Amino acid sequence: MPNRGVKRSDGRPYGGLRFLAGFVAGVVVSLMVGGGLVAAVAHRGVGVALDLEPLAGAVREQVRAQAAEALPQFIVQAKQAVPAEVSAQVKGRLGGATLQIADLTLTFPADVLQGLEDRIVGIIEEVVGEILDQMDTAAAADRLAEQAGRMVRDGFGPDLAALDIRVRLLPWLSVPVMFTSK
Repeated sequence: MPNRGVKRSDGRPYGGLRFLAGFVAGVVVSLMVGGGLVAAVAHRGVGVALDLEPLAGAVREQVRAQAAEALPQFIVQAKQAVPAEVSAQVKGRLGGATLQIADLTLTFPADVLQGLEDRIVGIIEEVVGEILDQMDTAAAADRLAEQAGRMVRDGFGPDLAALDIRVRLLPWLSVPVMFTSK
């Protein structure tokens, strides 16, 4: 059965069998290359680079807002708790205090020790109160926010890299996914 279809420029007919053999060879080569690529991806896996900066920025802003709101309240509570705490730490520590100079030992009376303790408590309360009053809550909130952002970037990166995740594409094909942080 002669080929009476399209002819070449020299008048000879195109060979249908040659075309079919070339087409099959192209499909086989394409399948082999595709299979090789699938095997390489299944073996090596897929790397996913995550940019943690948006998450760190969001955490930073939330911590900044919460700290800016909570720190002034904390300072008020601390100022209220300071007198009782200082008094509990100082009271009774000077009981039986003596002063020895050469061979002379002086024992202080209880009312002098009580007055000294009261004065020490008053000085400590005053100093702590001044420190708390001078505390820059905005700067403290900024420092806390920066630390929180750094913790997100530095903390999640290694944790994500340690994850062993496999995505099953087909029943016989799973691809490992590795995370890295930018």
